[in-house]
Amino acid sequence: MTLTYTQWSALTPFLFPLIGALIIPMMVLTRTKRNEKLVRWTMWLVTLWVLYAALKSVLQLWIGGHQPSYGPLLVDRLTQFGSLIVLGSAGLSVLQLWDHLHHEGWFKGETLALFLFSVAGLMIFMASTHLLVLFLALELFSLPLYVLTGSIRVRPEGAEGGLKYFISGAVASSFLLLGIVLLFGLTGSLELMEISQFARQQGWSDSLMLLGLGLMLFGVLFKMSAVPMHQWTPDVYQAAPHPISGFMSVATKTAAFIVFIRIFIWGFLGDAQVPSLDLKHFLSVIGISTLFVGNLTALVQQNIKRMLAFSSIAHAGYLLLAFVSGTEQSLQYVFYYLVIYGFTNIGLFGILTAFGWVGTQTDFDHARGQGWKRPLLGMASLILLLNLAGLPPFAGFYAKYFIFRELVSSGHLSLAIFGVLASLIGVYFYLRLPVVLFMDQPAQGLAYAQDHHGVSSYFWSSTSVLIAVIAIIALSLWPQWLLDHIAIPTVQHPFRFIEPLITGN
Repeated sequence: MTLTYTQWSALTPFLFPLIGALIIPMMVLTRTKRNEKLVRWTMWLVTLWVLYAALKSVLQLWIGGHQPSYGPLLVDRLTQFGSLIVLGSAGLSVLQLWDHLHHEGWFKGETLALFLFSVAGLMIFMASTHLLVLFLALELFSLPLYVLTGSIRVRPEGAEGGLKYFISGAVASSFLLLGIVLLFGLTGSLELMEISQFARQQGWSDSLMLLGLGLMLFGVLFKMSAVPMHQWTPDVYQAAPHPISGFMSVATKTAAFIVFIRIFIWGFLGDAQVPSLDLKHFLSVIGISTLFVGNLTALVQQNIKRMLAFSSIAHAGYLLLAFVSGTEQSLQYVFYYLVIYGFTNIGLFGILTAFGWVGTQTDFDHARGQGWKRPLLGMASLILLLNLAGLPPFAGFYAKYFIFRELVSSGHLSLAIFGVLASLIGVYFYLRLPVVLFMDQPAQGLAYAQDHHGVSSYFWSSTSVLIAVIAIIALSLWPQWLLDHIAIPTVQHPFRFIEPLITGN
């Protein structure tokens, strides 16, 4: 079968990471003691190159305004936006992986291969318009992440975190699959378009239809780390290598929100003909619960990665509240928020690597007074944490302000007030790390892991942090650019299955 140019342009972004994931294990087979360093460098550079090539192909589609498709894969604006975040966060994570894995004393090619499989799975997950492909893509990116969480075998907490992630993820995937089975049994199709058309013709009163959609929603909320499906997040983030934790906190969450928008906002539950399905009330309860569980629990954490994990849970709450407004502008602000959050979280997990804190060294005691040893990294952490807290004049402030403003203008003043109160709670624990870095004396008697990195001073992880900080500063100075060139085009030109929840004020 001969593929057309349009079909190739739809497949190309997914093929690059898949090809890289298949090539790297073959490169590992050529490794000997004599050429080990050369093979490591080659594997790492190949990983960066395939990510760059995939990113370039997506950017070409974005700039050209093309939205190609091939079978069940739809590379529309929504998929392109999510792919840009996934590929960008993957590139920064790979920079950090070089330093982190060498600091742990090992570097294995299967890590990069699994990582690329996960990247490809996330992109296919966001592009799927067929429920079976959606589920297969979910497993394609989830299974490598389970393994990567426990990949550093010398640390017992790694295996424990990987097992917890596998068990909880398997339960969530089972719910999603059961929902797909119910929808298929009722409608006789796995195509999202055909299912939505069936629902419009036959009505939404069937209990199996509602149960199937509810089970699918459960699986998507799990990937968002939304309450009550959030329990896995702190243990997994703490156990995984720092770059993998940062990648999961950004890429997995972004993909989950993209699929949520495609199916439940521009899809099934967006149908205005369903008065019995009040998605806004449901999202209000889940959003507020997620906000306060994340922020309040983060207050008492003694480990930096666990604090960032509960912070990630809280930010899922802010994003869920944005959907309650039900306006096109609020959806633009969701995309704006995802970009700001992505740069910030990748930068913060990169700081942990750049400081050389590995294993159990991510508690606050190990960070005491370390800001004066690496003042530039300390200042970078201050900028990123202030941005994550949503304090002016940083871009994080605009991200939260836009969401709260839209809530107020759409008549949800109480939700906006709750959101502001939760943000004030967040300021306290976000400022805790800078205070420990610069205002506390170094703790006595603490052992730091031996640095297997040789003479290098964590150049690549520091470079990733620098990129994140520069991006945040630029977006703080020109917040409208992100709205005009990224957020608004994503909302204006997507493919939609049926009448959306978005009303457009």
